[in-house]
Amino acid sequence: MKNNKKLCVALLAGLCVASTGYAALEGAYTTAQVGVAGPAWDGAGPYFHFALGDQLNHYLALEGGVTAIPTTTGGSDWLDEGVAHLYSLDGDVKVMLPLGDRFNLYAKAGPSLAYFQNDYHDGVGVMGNGAVGVAFNVTEHWTTDFSVGLMAGDETAVLTTQLGLGYHFA
Repeated sequence: MKNNKKLCVALLAGLCVASTGYAALEGAYTTAQVGVAGPAWDGAGPYFHFALGDQLNHYLALEGGVTAIPTTTGGSDWLDEGVAHLYSLDGDVKVMLPLGDRFNLYAKAGPSLAYFQNDYHDGVGVMGNGAVGVAFNVTEHWTTDFSVGLMAGDETAVLTTQLGLGYHFA
């Protein structure tokens, strides 16, 4: 829980320090996020996400990405006090609500083709994933964001909290 608080404080401090911002450009972009993920906030492990997207307008974008949760520990029905690994290919539809030239609230959702492995079994399956967050346009090309998400499948549900950095190519 302490790591989540530190992550939130770092994001808010960064947003307060930034003095200028611009609306993100439409067109191709890339984003990378790091954070924590787990079946609950206890025992969470690292979270990594990389995506390529196309921002169609100020309100809609399409993303394709890769997610890696290399080590998650803790107790739940699907983890049984062991260690789990989850890797996925993601496709998302992202809707954004601009709040002036600097901030966007956003939500994204879509399917994931995931490989899941724990101490007892492994397998490939389809999961749903989604996130809600806030993005800050630092410059015309660079953005930063903070989001909370959920990846859920038949026997797996993973909560995520992440901080990201993005670049718009246009």
